[in-house]
Amino acid sequence: MPVEHSSPDPSARRDAGAGAQFPSGSPPPVGLPQLGRGRHAVPEEGACLMEYTSVLAGLRFTDRPRCTAPTLAGLARLVNDASSDAARPELARLAPELSVRRHLSAEQSARVVAGVLTTVADTVEFLGEGRPVDQRRVARLRRQAARELARATAAGSVEWAPWVRAVEALHRNGAARLRIERAVRALSVLDVPARDRVLAAVLADALQRSRPVEQPTGAPVARETVADTV
Repeated sequence: MPVEHSSPDPSARRDAGAGAQFPSGSPPPVGLPQLGRGRHAVPEEGACLMEYTSVLAGLRFTDRPRCTAPTLAGLARLVNDASSDAARPELARLAPELSVRRHLSAEQSARVVAGVLTTVADTVEFLGEGRPVDQRRVARLRRQAARELARATAAGSVEWAPWVRAVEALHRNGAARLRIERAVRALSVLDVPARDRVLAAVLADALQRSRPVEQPTGAPVARETVADTV
């Protein structure tokens, strides 16, 4: 099935796989930029989480490094900017795993989006935060994301499904991106400590959901096609 690729980066100093030298969950090396909100021109001014990840991976300083699939990178940028200054440095612990997540299949991408909407919808409903209209909007987005995941999962069993190849990039750059943006925005009704906790949990869960599923011994390996780069 199609694979979501990050954009090519011809000026990269090393291959995107360079981030693999930092095991997932391990503390990042010292001397990296201080995490801050928004984009930065140079590391000396600070870095958002994805710029930080680009440095960690040994790539050109950018908030869209080729070592991270666009869906995850977009979520990481949103989480970075929505987090408080006090909580943002803790996000650096997720950078090693972001630095080695270059490819996502259509199913993995849909799984990430559905997970984000599920966590946000459950949080907003449980805490009773926000206006009823906002809660209904998040619940509707959750249902839409669940339907998209069901379609992507079903299509994954059909080799070379033409419609999946045609709509995967459109979904990733359109509906999926908007659903994630609206989900993160919906968390603004929470108090700062709660919002920080949920934002960090959402990104950690997305990384968990995007991990490749190991094939059982002797199982056939699914063929993959390359989706358009962003």
